[in-house]
Amino acid sequence: MMNELEVGSKFNRRDVPTGTRIWTGRWCRRRNGERVRCIYVIRQYKWIAGKNDEHFAPTPGHAGVRILLAVGLAEDDEFVTGDVSVAFMHTDLDESVYVEAPPELGFGKDFVWKLNRALNGLQRASQLFTRKVVKLLNELNFTGTRANPVILRNPYSGVKIGIHVDDPLAVGKRSQIDSLFKELGARLKFREGICFGPVQPCVFLGSAYLRPDRETIIEMPKPGYFERTLSAMEMGGCSSAPTPGTKEWNSPKLLRSQNHSPLSKEDHSKFRSGVVKLQYGVDKRIDYSHELKMLGRALQNPTEFNMTHLKRVLRYVAGTLDYVQTRTRPDTLKLKTLCGRSDSDWANDIVDRKSTSVGSITWGGFLIMHFVDRKSFKLWHRPPPRFTPQQVAQPKCFT
Repeated sequence: MMNELEVGSKFNRRDVPTGTRIWTGRWCRRRNGERVRCIYVIRQYKWIAGKNDEHFAPTPGHAGVRILLAVGLAEDDEFVTGDVSVAFMHTDLDESVYVEAPPELGFGKDFVWKLNRALNGLQRASQLFTRKVVKLLNELNFTGTRANPVILRNPYSGVKIGIHVDDPLAVGKRSQIDSLFKELGARLKFREGICFGPVQPCVFLGSAYLRPDRETIIEMPKPGYFERTLSAMEMGGCSSAPTPGTKEWNSPKLLRSQNHSPLSKEDHSKFRSGVVKLQYGVDKRIDYSHELKMLGRALQNPTEFNMTHLKRVLRYVAGTLDYVQTRTRPDTLKLKTLCGRSDSDWANDIVDRKSTSVGSITWGGFLIMHFVDRKSFKLWHRPPPRFTPQQVAQPKCFT
């Protein structure tokens, strides 16, 4: 594959410009059944170019994906994923990058590898590849939305597409999607993925989707994700809890009786890992979002009480592994209505006297996003921070 795509060229080490860094790399091997997948990764992950440099690629986000789901259900469209093989090796670089060549190339110590294409590990690889795909789609009459550059629409075929680096999600009529994928396959090493259906879950952007009928989509975490989380936290087979938290935990008297000694270094790392794993799945499980918000406030200096709180949430998750979000076809007459709802307990927390606000944004009755915020009472003359102009403007591009 390296020779086929001309990833790099042999370059004399003495001709490398003064002050230019030569990056190192290593082979990463991953077993896939009886096969072993080998990827040469550039070790640029520890490098920080500057405080304000932006090297990340844009993503549709969960709100963007749900907008695509709402439009697709309203128009009775198909949902089909795709994948680009060796995506970064299709990407041209706009700067000179020098890398220690793999020993298998036989360059010797006097020569390095001057890359012509991006490789895994380069900080800008995802960004450059996303730009390439967006430019390619623009040539195929797709235009980006005003709020998100990686959600595009073809006004002629009616196909909508969301791009997460090398994983696209296309929404439209099946014949038009097949035509689009054929065009992409002529320019990239592209293969079609899975169509949303009633049997096999289709994974996109960290969520799994089933479509039991034409009017319903079920959104859930990736199969086995919470089971692996419980196993990593050594809580596999634990007893379940009926709720993620208890009202008594907000009692000052009870809090004083709890063990507030700091965690050990090992338990601190374990606590942070558990909270991060729950954070990854909270968008699919909004029922424990408030408790996760409270746990997040203790990430810097967690105590034994915080660890007990975390285990309570994990026990609740263990007993509700079958919980999913069912999304039905929105009312097409209300798709021009974006509705935001927010409520607050108005400084009802007797421990810290802060308000807990829970809110959601729906589009034609279809849930787009939700949030939980805690603030001091005096700050509530301001609107909730999650209602940003970009998020509100996002659905307008499809109406």
